[in-house]
Amino acid sequence: MSDTNGIKAVNVAKDSKKSYVTKAPSRIIGSSLKPLDWLTDYKDPIRFSGEKELEQLLYEVSKHELVSSIVIKANAPICLLIKDKGLYAISHRVIDLIEAEQLVKLLTTNDLILSEIRNGNLIAGITKPLGKHVKTRYRYEVTAYASAKNEDAFSVAIRPLPIVLSDPIVLSDHCLSIEYLL
Repeated sequence: MSDTNGIKAVNVAKDSKKSYVTKAPSRIIGSSLKPLDWLTDYKDPIRFSGEKELEQLLYEVSKHELVSSIVIKANAPICLLIKDKGLYAISHRVIDLIEAEQLVKLLTTNDLILSEIRNGNLIAGITKPLGKHVKTRYRYEVTAYASAKNEDAFSVAIRPLPIVLSDPIVLSDHCLSIEYLL
């Protein structure tokens, strides 16, 4: 074990072939979701308040395998839906409504999105590339719902998009003819 900035970390997970930088806590206060180990030097910020924190989170997410969606909603940890495994918490704490609102504004680059959501609009789009470390772009969908804690609640589902290749695909290299595609 090593001690980095007061956080105990080990190099290799005993129950997995994947190495981690920070072992997940056994539980998250205020949530029943199982937390994931962090595979980078990511740390939950005190508050999600800017693009830097979002970029660091998405960089951490990019290191996890088989992620089909990221789910953000108030009064819950930020979660990953992992193919064939279920929902896990990537943040090791619950985020509040103000943080969730800030994250949705950053993702959509739309400061008016909260009023659009409260008017019942489903908002969908594609994120711009975020920072130098996150090469993946994401498709997002924001939907409103009412919860016991907040009538103006919303959830955000974010799905990674494949990285676009710089060279075009040659159909003949894949035994496809133009007639097949038409």
